[in-house]
Amino acid sequence: MKADDVLPFLGTVIRCPLRTSSSRISDQVVPSEVISKLLQEFMDQEMEVSCLFLNNINCIEIHEISPSGISTLLAKMVVSRSDPVSSTIFTTVVQLDRRNQVARKEWHIVESDFPRDEAINMLLQLPGYSLSTIDGMLQGTKFSPEVKIAVDITTDTKPTRGRLFTFLPLPIFTGFPVHIHASFGIDASRTNLRRDSVGLASGSRDQ
Repeated sequence: MKADDVLPFLGTVIRCPLRTSSSRISDQVVPSEVISKLLQEFMDQEMEVSCLFLNNINCIEIHEISPSGISTLLAKMVVSRSDPVSSTIFTTVVQLDRRNQVARKEWHIVESDFPRDEAINMLLQLPGYSLSTIDGMLQGTKFSPEVKIAVDITTDTKPTRGRLFTFLPLPIFTGFPVHIHASFGIDASRTNLRRDSVGLASGSRDQ
């Protein structure tokens, strides 16, 4: 096969830091069993909601490939988004297939419609903010006043254990029966909301 005959891979490749001994990068040993456990936890706990607030990813597949090259599909998640129910509400359907056990959930995603100028004016009411500091903060960042709420409208389903999202789910549960997405200030580990300068790298834009 010639190089010109190779088809492009239409997907995303994630490189896992597998190592059986320490290296210059890290002393931590990460065998394949650890990665397998992490993937299983993702399939059980995260996969179903991982794409609720993403716009450009609508399918995730996890395969296990044996040493002989045989590929086994462990789980597949497909998201489909319908036409808007109203100007601020649209429906998202998530279908999850785990080892031939299919589950389907239907969500209403409620979007905010806050003008950027309104958000800037609200920040100006807080101590320590000025128009110049806000302009500098927003330059080149992805912060926005966008807020979305996901409401499970599937019949005969357990109540949602609501959590916070910043595009992807955060390990922060709210006690509400809905999921909430916003550009929250989070620490580098994505495990906590930021408090003052805790968890910020010295000299970084976030600081």
